[in-house]
Parts: sequence; structure tokens; C-alpha cells
Amino acid sequence: MSILSLFFGVAMAATPCQAIPYGSFQDSNLHICHKGYYTDYNSEEHIPVFVSWNLTKSMTVSCNKRNGSFTQDPEANGLDVPSSTYNASGYDRGHMANAADFLSDLQEEHESFYMTNILPQNPTNNRGGWKWLETENRSLANEYGSIQIYAGGDDKDKSSHLKNILIPKYLWKVSYIPSQNKAIAVYLPNIPINGSDIMKYQISVSQLEQKLNKIIPLPESYNKNNLDVIPLDVNLTIEKMKRCKP
Repeated sequence: MSILSLFFGVAMAATPCQAIPYGSFQDSNLHICHKGYYTDYNSEEHIPVFVSWNLTKSMTVSCNKRNGSFTQDPEANGLDVPSSTYNASGYDRGHMANAADFLSDLQEEHESFYMTNILPQNPTNNRGGWKWLETENRSLANEYGSIQIYAGGDDKDKSSHLKNILIPKYLWKVSYIPSQNKAIAVYLPNIPINGSDIMKYQISVSQLEQKLNKIIPLPESYNKNNLDVIPLDVNLTIEKMKRCKP
């Protein structure tokens, strides 16, 4: 058994959580399973390095509006940072597990605002390309029934900080569609990126693993060398999404 296989097996055994059906990084000192998502949180750098959640078709249909507010995670025992640390910083409080994915469940939506799910994100990136892909993910869940999503920040140099919070140079996300056995992986700089330009940073899962030096937990049947092509069109997404039942 390889070291990576051993690491992966331990991660799966150590963290029974519905939000991580295929395993997790187990890379940091805080591993928290909330109702809607799992977070692997680095309490020294104060960012999540691995967040996992399952987005289903039923979750994309909701009449609820965003009403959560940023707050410390009660399960972090004070090891995360207050929301006020970001004040006047020039960075957004960037959700990894997107609040809009959990609008159908009040508890899940509120928990998505815990600071263990947040990292410093360039505002244009957060509200532009990152948001575009979040919207597309809801469209994919609506189309294919469910998708498994992973996201986090990456910075091996650890050279830039907002007070005591690491500002990651890179963001990454994997959106895996079980029914199609396909995935979209992106690894992008934490700089202004608008709309569909985020797809210029698509890479294979295998390439992403090399950049992170971590295993992305996916079924063995998935070929991580694939660069899958999945039709994405934000205009069609807006038309297809039925966020509120009549």
C-alpha cells in the first residue's frame, strides 16, 4: 500500500461525515462536520484548506432569501477568527461552501457563515468568476441530481497575511457529478477574475493533486487524468434554475 493510499484510508476512517462520502484531506488540526458541509480548518493560518459538501437538485429549489451573518464557529472553541478581523481589509469574506447552496435549509444556511468556512478573497474574484461557477454548480445539480463539491485555499509560501489570517495566493474547487462520472477542477489565482473567465483555469484533478500535494477524494472509477468537458452557460443556467416553487 502506498503512503498516499494509507493516508487516504485513515482520512476516511477518521471522519465519518455525510458531507465527505469519499474521504477528506485531514490536513489541519480542526475537522468539523456541520449539517450541510465539512471543513478542514487550519487554526494557525485561520483559513479552511478543504471544505466538502453535496449539492442536490432539491437544494436548488427554495423561496428563502440569504439571511445568515458571519460569526465564529461554536465548534471551533475560539480557534477561528472574529468576522471583524476582515473589516476595512479590502478582501471579501469568501465562502467556500456557498451560502446560496443551502437556502432550502435555515440551519445549513446559517452554518455556512461560520468563519471556519471563510477565507480572504479578492472581491472581484468572489463576486465575479467564483460566483459564476457557484451558479453553474447549482445548474449542474438541477440537471444531474447531485454534485459533490470540494473547495479551499492554497499558498505554500505563506507570505501574505491579513493580520493573523493567511491570504491564499490560489483558490481551488472540484465539482464532481456522480451520475456522469465527470468532474470540473479549477486552480486559480486570488486576483480579479470575471464570469466565465474562471474556466481558463480548468485543469485535471490529477494536475490539481500535484499542485496541492494532496489526494482529492473521488471514486476509484473516476479517471483523474481526464479534462472533462461539461457544457456551461450562465444565461441558460438562469433560465433553467427554478429557485422558488410556484
